[in-house]
This record gives sequence, C-alpha cells and structure tokens, in this order.
Amino acid sequence: MTSQGVNGNRTQFAAMSHKDFFDNATPITHDSSNHRLLAAWEQGSQRAADILVQRYLSRLTALARSRLSRKLQRRVDPEDAVFSAWRSFFVAAQMHRVSVPDDDNLWPLLLTFTLRKVSRQVDYQGADQRSMNHEERGSHSGWLAEVASRDPSPESAALLADEMELLLQQFDERDRDLLSRRLRGEPSDAIAIAVGCSPRTIRRVTERAREWLEARRSPEDEKPQAEPLVTDRDWDERLNTSFPVDVPTISYRDIVLQQWIGAGGFGKVYRGIDKSSDQIVAVKFLRRVWWDSGIAVAALLREAELLRGIHDERIVACRGWGRTPHGAVFLVMDWIAGETLADWRTRVRPGIREVIETVVAAAEALSAVHLHGIMHGDLKPENVLRSVHGRIVLTDFGMARVIDPRQPQFPIGGTAGFLAPEQCSEAFGPISVRTDVYGLAALLYATATGHAPYRGCDIPEIVGRVISSNPPPRLSSQLSGIESGLDHLVARCLSKFSEERPASVDEFLGELRLLTHR
Repeated sequence: MTSQGVNGNRTQFAAMSHKDFFDNATPITHDSSNHRLLAAWEQGSQRAADILVQRYLSRLTALARSRLSRKLQRRVDPEDAVFSAWRSFFVAAQMHRVSVPDDDNLWPLLLTFTLRKVSRQVDYQGADQRSMNHEERGSHSGWLAEVASRDPSPESAALLADEMELLLQQFDERDRDLLSRRLRGEPSDAIAIAVGCSPRTIRRVTERAREWLEARRSPEDEKPQAEPLVTDRDWDERLNTSFPVDVPTISYRDIVLQQWIGAGGFGKVYRGIDKSSDQIVAVKFLRRVWWDSGIAVAALLREAELLRGIHDERIVACRGWGRTPHGAVFLVMDWIAGETLADWRTRVRPGIREVIETVVAAAEALSAVHLHGIMHGDLKPENVLRSVHGRIVLTDFGMARVIDPRQPQFPIGGTAGFLAPEQCSEAFGPISVRTDVYGLAALLYATATGHAPYRGCDIPEIVGRVISSNPPPRLSSQLSGIESGLDHLVARCLSKFSEERPASVDEFLGELRLLTHR
C-alpha cells in the first residue's frame, strides 16, 4: 500500500473548526518546535499537524514494520498502524490527556502509541489464526494421558511443562507456592504449615487446578493416534522457508527429559539424558505455541546449523537435532555443569574487577564466534554460563545471524533491555558486529549492577527508552568506585549511534585490557 498524504481519507488531524488565519498571523515552519506545532494545531492549523506527523512518520513506520513478520505485513499495513497511533495521539491531546514533554521530545510518547497499536494488531491476527487452525486444543492429542506414564516422551514432557506454567499463572503468589509444593508431592499438613493455610484451602486450590486442566482437554485426547503424525510433506509445507533442512540427527526415543532449567520467549531448556551415549545433555524445545510456526522452527534449525561449524570449548556445542512424531523440533546441546552469570552474580556479588575479567573471557569467546562469520545478537547474563571450573561459555544462539549482509537473515529479536537501537528500528542503521559490541557493554553493565541498561514497566516502555534520544544511566551513577575510563568506555559502547562504538570486539577487548592493567 502506498503512502497517502496526511490530509488523505485515512487521516484528518485538524481541530473541530479551522482558523485559516492562524498560519498567516503566526508562520509555522519545519523548524518549529513540537511545543509550537501542537499549540498551533490546537488553534486550528492543519499545516502544523502535517509537519508534526511528517517529522516522525518514517521512523515510526520503520519501527512498526520491524515489529511485524512478513506474513503479518500481508495482513497489517505498518503505515495504517502508525496513522492510527497518530489519531489516538491527537484525540488524547485534544482531551488534554497528553502533552509535549519539557525536553520537546515526542518520540517516547509516539513510540508507546505505535507499539500498542501494533501489539493489538498482532494479538488480533494471532487470535484469529489460532481460531482457524485450532492450535491450542486438540492439536496435540493424547499428551495428557501419556504424561501419566512412567517414561513420557520428551514431547509430552515439554507439553506438560508448558501446561504447568500456564496453570500456575492462574493463581496468586501464595496459591502458586501451595500448588507447586503439592505437585512436588509434599504432604498437605506440611504445606499447610509452610504456607500458612488450612487443609481446606489446599483442597480448594488443588480442585481448581484439576478443573482448569480438565477444561483444556479435548475429546480427542482419549483417542489413540497412529504414527507418523507428521509426514515429510507436512514438514516441508510447515517450514515454508528457503532454509535447507536435513534429516534429523537424533531420535526422540533416545532422549529422556529430567528437569526444566530455564525459558525464554521462544524456547525452553531442559536437562536430559541421551540414552544412546548415557550422557547428560541440554535439550532445547520451542514453546508449544511455536511448534507450527515455520519461521520459529527455521530459526531453531538455523541455530543448529550455525553452531555445527564451531568447535570451541568456550561455545556451547550442538550435538544435533530431532523431531517428535507431532512435529516438535528440539536441539541437543552439551551439558555445562555450572550456572548462568545472572545466578553467579546473585550468589557471589562480584566486585567490578571480577566482572571485568568475566566479560573479557566472554568477549574472547565472542571474538572466536565472529571469526566464524557469526554474530550472537542476544548477549545477557542469562546467556553466558560459568562452569564449575570457572570457564566462561556462550550459549543460546537463537538470535544469531551471519555477519555477511549478503546472506539471507532471519527476523531480528532479543531481550528488550539489552537490545541495541538498530535491533529495534531500521532507522538506526544496519545490524553489524558493533551490535555485539553494544551487547558486551550491556552484559558488563548488567553483571555489575544486576539490571539491564534500560528498564521500564513493560516492553513498549523499555523499547521506547532504547530508541529515544536519552542514553542509559551511566555505570558510575549505579555503582560507586567506577573509574572514569571504564565509565566512558561503557557509555561509548552503549551509544545510540553504532559508528561511535569500537569497530570490533577485538578493539573493545584492547581498550578494556588497557584499563585493567594500568
């Protein structure tokens, strides 16, 4: 869809009664402040509204487009979402619910309006698609009965973990604790003492949980299923991507899941046993809602493909991938006995010198990844492991991409507070190795302070701060005793403009080492 003028049929931002003499009496120019433009619009100047809209239109449209998959862009016009956001802004301004901030920067406010519009469209389209495809109920028949067996398949165990997570979300904090203890097999009298409730309350919460699980069952759950449930042709159609798919290298029958370890937006990681080798492994499954997403499946397989060519003890090794009869894809990785940097920080409370030494090790590992032509794209304490012997290992390459811009790239993503501005909006330029330099600085910042460079109440607010004109708080403002050289280096690496950051990980390493050897 081509762009229409601000005065087109889709938009009309003028006040209820125009005062055409306003523009003649008080000239409005493209250099006028946002305060001036909004005040002029409130007095009837349509031209002021036009200038205001055009000032942010391209950046907001780029932002909206970056938040929509190609499939969704065929159903949702990013520009429509932007103009809808503008309409909401002007209505709110007319009702005096919003105004231009003192610093004259409207971007965070407009960003919030736009992200909310896009999010609602995504939710609407997603709900519509779910209703057509019946993904939630009956699409994985028989799983609930199978998990009652002694040795459920990895697919059923992953499904049960998803169901338990959804189940616990239905309860408040106390009842979640109560139910978790009950699921672990603790006796009711011990739970009553630990939680501070009556046995009757335990029975009530348990019954409510049972009713919720029963309500999610479909009649098909009781029907036996013949295998294979997913044929090779079904698989090819589901993937619907140019990514080359080989035959699975690991049989799902060889994997037994033992314990849930952690989760992200797209996947969950479990500790398991590979029966073929009798070794402990890490198993990464997509969340159930992504099992039928060609893009999500392709991204998971791409992670396996990218890691296949890297053999370095500082990079988690991928042993291969498998597929269950219902089409759930999983990766099998080496098991690293240890903890994430996030857990390590909580347990040890390291000083800044220990943090720097750890980030240097992570940067050295990342430099090796870059030599293989691969970027990580999602550096944070949860994605860096520290083994029991102190070895630093990079993990979770789900958002990784090849450095060569000529190669096809998968949709960008990451963790809100750690994203570089160019990962949020094309308006900030292309993603490059400097994006990982930003990620290393964010990793240092978070490991030192316990929180990401940017924080907020929700994802739109955090992303708004990432791509606003305001830098994150200085490291020295969060911790005492930070030397000026380190403070300046971290601030430069977290610059909104990638050209102001060190040009490579090695350059960042050189500067960091100089600071530590003074």
